Amino acid sequence: MSREKSDSILPKVVKHFFIEKEVTSTLMMESLCMGLTALKEPSMPIVRMEEGSFVLVDDLLLLLEREAIEPLTPKDGYSGEFSIENVEKCLTKLGRRTIEIYVLAHILSKTEVAYQETVPYALNLQEEVIQEQD
Repeated sequence: MSREKSDSILPKVVKHFFIEKEVTSTLMMESLCMGLTALKEPSMPIVRMEEGSFVLVDDLLLLLEREAIEPLTPKDGYSGEFSIENVEKCLTKLGRRTIEIYVLAHILSKTEVAYQETVPYALNLQEEVIQEQD
């Protein structure tokens, strides 16, 4: 469950941000594109791109906890300087984090669905075992 094809997630990202929300900002489009490119680099902490799939680098629950705790503001000492490099760095980080959170949410929802489908089956098996013991 820690791997998901990018073909199934990327159309949903586009639909969510650009069709349903009616976002037409080229800045947002550029941010998501730069973030997606950044995911292909090997040093990204939560999700990486590997052979056309998004791959979680750790356990799903640990990643969700770490992402919930991590602040959205940069920790790298941004002093308010306006430079193209700083803006591009912030846009890349925003796009990367947006896609990472979307991938985490997608994988978590699939996990929840699988759990909800399994629980009734497990309860039925448990009842059968109890009846057999009686």
